[in-house]
Amino acid sequence: MPFIIIFLWFAGKEKGKILALRSTLTMVIGVVLSLIIGTLWPHPRPFMVPLGYVWFSHTADYSFPSDHMTIFVCLALALISAKAVRTGLVVLGISILVAWSRIYLGVHFPLDMIGGAITGMVSNALFCRLWKYKGEYVFSFFKTISLKLFKI
Repeated sequence: MPFIIIFLWFAGKEKGKILALRSTLTMVIGVVLSLIIGTLWPHPRPFMVPLGYVWFSHTADYSFPSDHMTIFVCLALALISAKAVRTGLVVLGISILVAWSRIYLGVHFPLDMIGGAITGMVSNALFCRLWKYKGEYVFSFFKTISLKLFKI
């Protein structure tokens, strides 16, 4: 995922840069919200209870909300809100597969995934509000930094 965003920023035209920035900032908001929620509402992973079988080694940290689901839903909704609807729907479909796999592997409860999806939706709503009022300023800020840092 990071490679796609980096590619969009550096190889894409202005629309690609905007898409990369929107996606990145939405995911940053999502991860920060996820960390805040996880700190305020710690919830053990299934194997910490113990419940079920764990198919691979995983750190025994808290599971709610799922960071994987938060990031995928943030990306999908950022794409959809930027008019890249088909790609956003594909990412949303992938997020469902990721959610199922994380539950199957024993590292998340289903509610962790629902919490991650809601966190992603809230993050996108917050971002869209920010972008509506400050989008051009934010984009020009990051574009200027990029031009100064990576001047070729």
